[in-house]
Amino acid sequence: MRPRRAPRLRVPEGIAGATGEYLARPLRVGTWPQRPARDAASLVILDDSDGEPRFLMGRRASGHVFLPGVLVFPGGRVEPQDYRIRPGYDFPGAAVAKLAARSRTRHPAAFARALAAAALREAREEVGFLSPACRPERGADLRQLSFVLRALTPAKRPRRFDTRFFCLRCRGAAAILRPGDGELEDVSWYALGALAKEDLHVVSRAVIETLMDRLNTGRLDDPQAPVPFLFARGSGFQRVVL
Repeated sequence: MRPRRAPRLRVPEGIAGATGEYLARPLRVGTWPQRPARDAASLVILDDSDGEPRFLMGRRASGHVFLPGVLVFPGGRVEPQDYRIRPGYDFPGAAVAKLAARSRTRHPAAFARALAAAALREAREEVGFLSPACRPERGADLRQLSFVLRALTPAKRPRRFDTRFFCLRCRGAAAILRPGDGELEDVSWYALGALAKEDLHVVSRAVIETLMDRLNTGRLDDPQAPVPFLFARGSGFQRVVL
Protein backbone atom coordinates (compact mmCIF):
# COMPACT_ATOMS: atom_id res chain seq x y z
CA MET A 1 0.00 0.00 0.00
CA ARG A 2 1.47 3.33 -1.08
CA PRO A 3 1.91 6.02 1.59
CA ARG A 4 -0.59 8.82 1.32
CA ARG A 5 0.95 12.03 -0.03
CA ALA A 6 0.50 15.22 1.95
CA PRO A 7 -2.07 17.56 0.40
CA ARG A 8 -0.61 20.22 -1.86
CA LEU A 9 -0.42 23.61 -0.16
CA ARG A 10 -2.10 26.44 -2.03
CA VAL A 11 0.07 29.47 -2.68
CA PRO A 12 -2.22 32.47 -2.12
CA GLU A 13 -2.58 35.44 -4.40
CA GLY A 14 -0.07 38.04 -3.31
CA ILE A 15 2.65 35.40 -2.95
CA ALA A 16 2.22 33.42 -6.16
CA GLY A 17 4.01 35.01 -9.10
CA ALA A 18 6.41 37.03 -6.95
CA THR A 19 9.48 35.89 -8.88
CA GLY A 20 7.90 36.90 -12.17
CA GLU A 21 7.02 40.26 -10.68
CA TYR A 22 10.64 40.71 -9.57
CA LEU A 23 11.92 40.02 -13.08
CA ALA A 24 9.37 42.37 -14.70
CA ARG A 25 10.21 45.37 -12.52
CA PRO A 26 11.94 48.35 -14.16
CA LEU A 27 15.51 48.75 -12.93
CA ARG A 28 16.01 52.17 -11.41
CA VAL A 29 19.46 53.63 -12.04
CA GLY A 30 21.27 54.15 -8.74
CA THR A 31 22.93 57.44 -7.84
CA TRP A 32 25.24 56.36 -5.02
CA PRO A 33 28.93 55.52 -5.49
CA GLN A 34 29.68 51.99 -6.63
CA ARG A 35 30.56 49.69 -3.75
CA PRO A 36 30.82 45.92 -3.30
CA ALA A 37 27.91 44.05 -1.75
CA ARG A 38 28.31 42.69 1.76
CA ASP A 39 27.68 38.99 2.30
CA ALA A 40 24.56 38.53 4.43
CA ALA A 41 22.19 35.81 5.57
CA SER A 42 18.56 35.58 6.64
CA LEU A 43 16.68 32.86 8.52
CA VAL A 44 13.17 31.90 7.42
CA ILE A 45 11.76 30.18 10.50
CA LEU A 46 8.88 27.93 9.44
CA ASP A 47 6.29 26.08 11.52
CA ASP A 48 4.12 23.87 9.32
CA SER A 49 3.27 21.33 12.00
CA ASP A 50 -0.43 22.23 12.13
CA GLY A 51 -1.32 22.54 8.46
CA GLU A 52 -1.05 26.16 7.34
CA PRO A 53 2.56 27.35 7.33
CA ARG A 54 3.50 30.07 9.82
CA PHE A 55 6.61 32.23 9.75
CA LEU A 56 8.41 33.98 12.61
CA MET A 57 8.88 37.57 11.45
CA GLY A 58 9.10 41.11 12.74
CA ARG A 59 8.25 44.58 11.48
CA ARG A 60 11.00 47.08 10.79
CA ALA A 61 10.67 50.13 13.02
CA SER A 62 9.21 53.28 11.47
CA GLY A 63 12.50 55.11 11.94
CA HIS A 64 14.37 52.85 9.52
CA VAL A 65 15.41 54.32 6.18
CA PHE A 66 14.92 51.01 4.36
CA LEU A 67 11.48 49.34 4.42
CA PRO A 68 10.04 51.12 7.49
CA GLY A 69 7.01 49.32 8.90
CA VAL A 70 7.46 46.28 6.64
CA LEU A 71 7.48 42.67 7.89
CA VAL A 72 10.82 40.96 7.26
CA PHE A 73 12.69 37.80 8.14
CA PRO A 74 15.52 38.23 10.66
CA GLY A 75 18.88 38.65 8.98
CA GLY A 76 21.97 40.75 8.52
CA ARG A 77 25.53 40.86 7.28
CA VAL A 78 28.19 38.30 8.04
CA GLU A 79 30.53 39.41 10.85
CA PRO A 80 34.09 38.17 11.56
CA GLN A 81 32.84 36.29 14.63
CA ASP A 82 30.61 34.16 12.43
CA TYR A 83 33.65 32.39 11.02
CA ARG A 84 34.33 30.93 14.46
CA ILE A 85 31.30 28.62 14.40
CA ARG A 86 32.06 24.98 15.21
CA PRO A 87 29.05 22.97 14.05
CA GLY A 88 28.21 19.57 15.41
CA TYR A 89 27.06 18.52 11.94
CA ASP A 90 28.18 20.31 8.79
CA PHE A 91 26.41 21.12 5.54
CA PRO A 92 26.46 18.36 2.93
CA GLY A 93 28.83 18.99 0.04
CA ALA A 94 26.04 19.90 -2.39
CA ALA A 95 24.82 22.68 -0.09
CA VAL A 96 28.36 24.07 0.34
CA ALA A 97 28.82 24.18 -3.42
CA LYS A 98 25.58 26.11 -3.94
CA LEU A 99 26.29 28.56 -1.09
CA ALA A 100 29.75 29.34 -2.44
CA ALA A 101 28.78 29.41 -6.13
CA ARG A 102 29.47 32.65 -8.01
CA SER A 103 31.43 34.08 -5.08
CA ARG A 104 35.11 34.92 -4.55
CA THR A 105 35.66 32.78 -1.49
CA ARG A 106 38.67 30.47 -1.45
CA HIS A 107 37.33 28.49 1.50
CA PRO A 108 33.82 27.32 0.56
CA ALA A 109 33.12 25.22 3.67
CA ALA A 110 34.16 27.97 6.11
CA PHE A 111 32.21 30.53 4.09
CA ALA A 112 29.05 28.39 4.14
CA ARG A 113 29.35 27.91 7.91
CA ALA A 114 29.77 31.67 8.44
CA LEU A 115 26.61 32.37 6.46
CA ALA A 116 24.70 29.89 8.62
CA ALA A 117 26.16 31.38 11.80
CA ALA A 118 25.11 34.88 10.71
CA ALA A 119 21.55 33.72 10.04
CA LEU A 120 21.29 31.99 13.44
CA ARG A 121 22.89 34.92 15.27
CA GLU A 122 20.61 37.50 13.65
CA ALA A 123 17.55 35.39 14.47
CA ARG A 124 18.65 35.27 18.09
CA GLU A 125 19.35 39.00 18.23
CA GLU A 126 16.36 40.34 16.27
CA VAL A 127 13.49 38.02 17.18
CA GLY A 128 14.94 36.23 20.21
CA PHE A 129 14.82 32.83 18.51
CA LEU A 130 16.80 29.97 20.02
CA SER A 131 16.48 26.43 18.77
CA PRO A 132 17.82 23.55 20.87
CA ALA A 133 18.75 21.83 17.61
CA CYS A 134 20.75 24.80 16.29
CA ARG A 135 22.81 26.35 19.04
CA PRO A 136 24.59 29.32 17.45
CA GLU A 137 28.02 29.05 19.07
CA ARG A 138 28.79 25.34 18.82
CA GLY A 139 27.04 22.08 18.25
CA ALA A 140 24.72 23.46 15.57
CA ASP A 141 23.26 20.92 13.17
CA LEU A 142 23.63 22.77 9.87
CA ARG A 143 21.91 19.92 8.04
CA GLN A 144 18.63 21.38 9.34
CA LEU A 145 19.17 24.63 7.41
CA SER A 146 17.85 24.55 3.84
CA PHE A 147 19.30 27.05 1.36
CA VAL A 148 16.22 28.47 -0.40
CA LEU A 149 17.14 31.62 -2.33
CA ARG A 150 19.89 34.19 -2.92
CA ALA A 151 19.32 37.86 -3.76
CA LEU A 152 21.82 40.58 -4.64
CA THR A 153 21.04 44.29 -4.18
CA PRO A 154 21.46 46.23 -7.45
CA ALA A 155 24.53 48.41 -7.95
CA LYS A 156 24.84 52.01 -6.78
CA ARG A 157 22.50 51.66 -3.82
CA PRO A 158 23.25 53.13 -0.36
CA ARG A 159 23.45 49.63 1.14
CA ARG A 160 24.21 46.50 -0.85
CA PHE A 161 23.89 42.94 0.36
CA ASP A 162 24.39 39.53 -1.22
CA THR A 163 21.91 37.62 0.92
CA ARG A 164 21.44 33.88 1.26
CA PHE A 165 18.05 32.87 2.69
CA PHE A 166 17.94 29.73 4.82
CA CYS A 167 14.84 27.92 6.04
CA LEU A 168 14.66 26.18 9.41
CA ARG A 169 11.60 24.10 10.23
CA CYS A 170 10.52 23.91 13.84
CA ARG A 171 7.44 23.54 15.97
CA GLY A 172 6.47 26.96 17.26
CA ALA A 173 5.71 25.55 20.69
CA ALA A 174 9.23 24.09 20.89
CA ALA A 175 10.99 27.31 19.90
CA ILE A 176 12.58 29.40 22.62
CA LEU A 177 11.71 33.07 22.23
CA ARG A 178 13.36 35.83 24.21
CA PRO A 179 13.14 39.61 23.88
CA GLY A 180 15.04 40.79 20.80
CA ASP A 181 17.30 43.81 20.44
CA GLY A 182 14.52 46.14 19.30
CA GLU A 183 15.56 46.06 15.64
CA LEU A 184 12.19 44.52 14.78
CA GLU A 185 8.76 45.20 16.26
CA ASP A 186 5.56 43.10 16.35
CA VAL A 187 7.60 39.89 16.42
CA SER A 188 5.19 37.00 16.07
CA TRP A 189 4.22 33.92 14.07
CA TYR A 190 2.43 35.04 10.89
CA ALA A 191 0.24 32.63 8.92
CA LEU A 192 0.75 32.34 5.18
CA GLY A 193 -2.71 33.71 4.45
CA ALA A 194 -2.05 36.79 6.58
CA LEU A 195 1.29 37.43 4.87
CA ALA A 196 -0.42 37.45 1.48
CA LYS A 197 -2.27 40.58 2.63
CA GLU A 198 0.87 42.33 3.88
CA ASP A 199 2.93 44.75 1.80
CA LEU A 200 5.99 42.50 1.82
CA HIS A 201 9.09 43.28 -0.20
CA VAL A 202 9.05 41.41 -3.51
CA VAL A 203 12.15 39.41 -2.55
CA SER A 204 10.49 38.25 0.68
CA ARG A 205 7.49 37.10 -1.35
CA ALA A 206 9.78 35.33 -3.82
CA VAL A 207 11.43 33.52 -0.90
CA ILE A 208 8.05 32.31 0.37
CA GLU A 209 6.95 31.33 -3.15
CA THR A 210 10.14 29.29 -3.65
CA LEU A 211 9.82 27.71 -0.22
CA MET A 212 6.22 26.69 -0.91
CA ASP A 213 7.26 25.06 -4.16
CA ARG A 214 9.97 23.11 -2.32
CA LEU A 215 7.39 22.00 0.27
CA ASN A 216 4.90 20.92 -2.39
CA THR A 217 7.52 18.92 -4.29
CA GLY A 218 8.96 17.37 -1.13
CA ARG A 219 12.37 18.95 -1.73
CA LEU A 220 12.67 21.50 1.07
CA ASP A 221 15.39 19.46 2.78
CA ASP A 222 17.07 18.36 -0.46
CA PRO A 223 20.55 19.99 -0.69
CA GLN A 224 20.54 19.39 -4.45
CA ALA A 225 17.25 21.21 -5.07
CA PRO A 226 17.49 24.20 -7.45
CA VAL A 227 18.14 27.52 -5.70
CA PRO A 228 17.12 30.77 -7.47
CA PHE A 229 19.65 33.61 -7.53
CA LEU A 230 18.02 37.01 -8.16
CA PHE A 231 20.13 39.97 -9.28
CA ALA A 232 20.26 42.96 -11.63
CA ARG A 233 22.37 43.11 -14.76
CA GLY A 234 22.35 45.57 -17.62
CA SER A 235 18.94 47.19 -17.83
CA GLY A 236 16.88 44.64 -15.93
CA PHE A 237 16.55 41.95 -13.30
CA GLN A 238 17.58 38.35 -13.86
CA ARG A 239 17.20 34.92 -12.32
CA VAL A 240 19.62 32.02 -12.57
CA VAL A 241 19.49 28.67 -10.83
CA LEU A 242 22.35 27.55 -8.60
